[in-house]
Amino acid sequence: MNRLRWGAALLGIGLLGIALHLVKPLLPFELISARWLGLYWYEIAMFWVSAAAGAGLVHWARSADGGGGGGGR
Repeated sequence: MNRLRWGAALLGIGLLGIALHLVKPLLPFELISARWLGLYWYEIAMFWVSAAAGAGLVHWARSADGGGGGGGR
């Protein structure tokens, strides 16, 4: 169950970062300083990696708990 929590946390952080990057140009005003929101390509890549790792951990935890999927202990 701990893997499921970690996976959900990583997935949430990754998706939040991706959403922030996509929504940033649409904001009519600055909610947070532009310097903090000025994300570089490698930071966006880290959000994608975090989301992928989180999704993998969630899948692994669910399959280990008998929730479908292959493998597991």
